Amino acid sequence: MGKDKKPENSKVTITVDHWRAHPDWRPGRHYLTTFLVFGEEPSFVEAALAVQADLADAPVAVCPPATLHQTIQGVGWEDELTDEDILAVRKNMAVAVAGVLAFQLKIRSLQVGAEGIWFVLQPREPLINLRRVLHKAITSALGRTAPGDPNDLFPHMTVAYCNAASDAASLYRAEERHRSIVVKPIQVHSVDLIWLRREPTFYTWDLVDRLSFSDM
Repeated sequence: MGKDKKPENSKVTITVDHWRAHPDWRPGRHYLTTFLVFGEEPSFVEAALAVQADLADAPVAVCPPATLHQTIQGVGWEDELTDEDILAVRKNMAVAVAGVLAFQLKIRSLQVGAEGIWFVLQPREPLINLRRVLHKAITSALGRTAPGDPNDLFPHMTVAYCNAASDAASLYRAEERHRSIVVKPIQVHSVDLIWLRREPTFYTWDLVDRLSFSDM
C-alpha cells in the first residue's frame, strides 16, 4: 500500500517478496491515499530508467515510469469510506494544501532494501510538513484520526520492488554502478489524491484530484 520504508540499519543479504500475500489487499479493493507522482518529471524518470537497465539479473519487478511516486498520507479503504467522507476529505485537503508553498526535491542517493531499491529524496522537511497538513485535514474531515503517524515519513522514490526471496548481490551491483548519479532537482507544485490498486507486480491508480500548492 505504498507504506513508508525505513532506512536499513545493516546491509541486506536476502530480499523479501514485496508482493507476497497481504490480507488487506483483497481482489478489487482500492485505497484512497495521496502521492507525489514523478512520471512527468524527465530527470527523475531518466534516473530510474538508468538504474532499471542494470537490474535485468535482479529479483525485482521494475516500476513503470508512470508509477514512480512518493507516498505522503493515506485516507482509508474504499469500502470503509462514505461518499460524504470522500467529499469532506477533498474539500479539507484542497483548502489545507493551498497554504503549502511549492518546494524543490532532489535525489540524494540510491539505496538497497529488503523489499526493493529506491532513490532517497531530500529535503525531508517539506515532505513531512505536507504529511502533517494532510493528516490534520483528513482527521478533521473524517472525525477520527487519519492513518499513520504524521511525523513518520521516509523520503524515497522506489525504482523496483523485489518479487522473490533471493540473494541481494545484484541489487548492490546496480547501486555501486549508480552511486555517483547526478539528477536535476524538480519543483513540486501539487499533490495527487488517488484510488490506489495493487496489481501482481506494480501499483496503479486513478486520479481523484490534483491539489495545488501556493507558488508565492
